Amino acid sequence: MGSESTATVKIPSKTWWEMRRLKYNIIVGCIGILIILDLNLYIKKGASFDAVFFFTSIAVGVIYAILCNLTYTLLWMLDNLSFGNDLVDFQSPKRTLILYLFVFLSCMVPFGILHLVKDLL
Repeated sequence: MGSESTATVKIPSKTWWEMRRLKYNIIVGCIGILIILDLNLYIKKGASFDAVFFFTSIAVGVIYAILCNLTYTLLWMLDNLSFGNDLVDFQSPKRTLILYLFVFLSCMVPFGILHLVKDLL
């Protein structure tokens, strides 16, 4: 029986975050589509089709995606500045927890705001 060593793979913190950006963008894209559907089907229900409102809802979805990506970039920058990690563990549980909390919050916040202001639309 040979002893198996579990080598820890170290990568730059920016790389750790950027390797997960595609999955995050897929989630953000799905949420953006749900925002557009929510605005047009639930909040505007019973109203006739309004092209201006439809394109405005698309703009809201795009703005949401841009803000999410800017915040995502800020998150890994803060991670790098706060912890000063040039190289981090590829399987970093701390960063994974931060990432999942961030994904959850970035998915829930727009729907909360939309439903708070639905009477204004």
